[in-house]
Amino acid sequence: MFKHLPPADVNAPCICLIRHGQTDWNAAGRIQGHEDTELNAIGCLQAMQTGEYLQQWAWDRIITSPLKRAHKTAEIIADQLKLSPVHIMDAFMERDYGECSGMTTAQRQHSFPDGVIPKQETLETLQKRALAGLQLLVDEPQARILIVTHGGLINSLLARFSGGEIGSGKTVLQNASLALVQCQQQNWQILAYNLTQHLQRPSNHT
Repeated sequence: MFKHLPPADVNAPCICLIRHGQTDWNAAGRIQGHEDTELNAIGCLQAMQTGEYLQQWAWDRIITSPLKRAHKTAEIIADQLKLSPVHIMDAFMERDYGECSGMTTAQRQHSFPDGVIPKQETLETLQKRALAGLQLLVDEPQARILIVTHGGLINSLLARFSGGEIGSGKTVLQNASLALVQCQQQNWQILAYNLTQHLQRPSNHT
């Protein structure tokens, strides 16, 4: 549960970052960047469970990355919350992983053992555009906003806000997991991250 909701400071903007539901590439362990993959059946179920869970609180609007896996997740959640329309913001698109896109982690490590991946978007660039997107949304003091986005982008923000203690290179975010962040006097705080209690695992017999 969101033990921090409602946020400690009800006058500070609060944003819930939602990783999109599962795709077949996720299930296969393949790296997804700007590839426009679709949700699979489990991903759609995860989105429905997320929407049901988030009904406990009032939200002002929902934002999504333009990629199909995020947009579909957002549409399902928005339908559950009677929250429309879904707004698209390119700032929340996934990191461009360059020439390792489509590879498994093992294939990436074999092909790029030094960790230098041609054409990959830098972490600094990713953080900069994600932060710019967030900044556009926090003008309203009491804003409560959902953003459906991607694991790489969420982890980049967690790394930035935690001083590198969690996030990129350290935290594996689950599909449809939730992270709650709050902006107080231009400073971002992480209230919770990688929350998955709302997700019910499907039976092995179905």
